[in-house]
Amino acid sequence: FDRAVGSIFFDTGNAWGAPPTTTGSQNLRRAALASFGAEITTEVLALYNVEVRLRTGLAVPLVEGGGVRMYLRFGLPF
Repeated sequence: FDRAVGSIFFDTGNAWGAPPTTTGSQNLRRAALASFGAEITTEVLALYNVEVRLRTGLAVPLVEGGGVRMYLRFGLPF
């Protein structure tokens, strides 16, 4: 175990594309989505000399029926 870093975030954005209920080649703008949350990133040594990052957190979408989402990522830093 090398270190642990905590962070809080607020994220907002939108995507371009046709709504799921339409067909054709329209390129309509979708409504913006937003969420907030917190995460912890740790760096650990695996296989004696390979540094990997473990990142886990909780995010809360600011939309109706969003609910809390948990995520986990394990991989090499780049």
